[in-house]
This record gives sequence, structure tokens and C-alpha cells, in this order.
Amino acid sequence: MMASKSLQEAAKCIQFIKSNGAKNQIISYRDLGVQRLLLQNSEGELTDFMEEVLGPLITYDKSKKGELMPTLFAWLEHNQKAKEAAESLHIHTNTLMYRLKRIEEILGVSLSDSSQFLNIHLAISLYPALKRKGKSN
Repeated sequence: MMASKSLQEAAKCIQFIKSNGAKNQIISYRDLGVQRLLLQNSEGELTDFMEEVLGPLITYDKSKKGELMPTLFAWLEHNQKAKEAAESLHIHTNTLMYRLKRIEEILGVSLSDSSQFLNIHLAISLYPALKRKGKSN
């Protein structure tokens, strides 16, 4: 029974590594964290979720040649630290804050609302893998 569970966990780790385009990466099932829950869903369900949450922003960025998706990625990547995110984007902190406010308006959410933030964070974590597979807008 234990070997069967280990085999299932290893298979999920391999699935995660493949879907994220990582090569020569070592990861344990425990390291996957919330990604373990996402692996329980079909690619179609994950794509639908990502598009429901981020669709308006993706569309906006494509139509306006905008920088809002990269701004959101940077802000999350830097743990919501505006100064660090702004520096990584080579923009002023005020510009970053303006863009975050614009993201909230376009998505109709508040980044300070924990459940909305969680949905956005999950969708952003799915976006690169789904985009690589040609499943996003």
C-alpha cells in the first residue's frame, strides 16, 4: 500500500515537472504544496479557471499591448513588495501602484481580499504552463 502511494506521488511530481517545462529538476510531493490540488483537475478545468479569473486582463493586455500581466507576475514574485517589484520592472513605485489599481478595475476584484487574491495567485501560477501548451488566449 505504501509503495502504491509513493508511486502515485512520484507520477504527480513528474506531471508537475513536465507541465511546468522544468528539466533536470528534483522535487518531492510535499514540495508541490497547493499544486497537488491543482493536479487533481483536468487541463480543461484548469484552463477554464485561469481564463475566468485572468481572461479580462489577458484580453486587455493583448489589445493595448499592456504591461499589466508582467506587473502582476512581478508583484506576486516579490511577495507583494511594491518597491522590489517596481525595481525588477524598472518602473517607479507609483507606476506599479497605478497598474495594480488598474488590474483590480479590469478584473473587478480587490487584491486585498484574501479569497480573490488566492484565486488570482492560483490562476497566475497556472498561466505559464497553460500558455506553453497553447491553451490560453
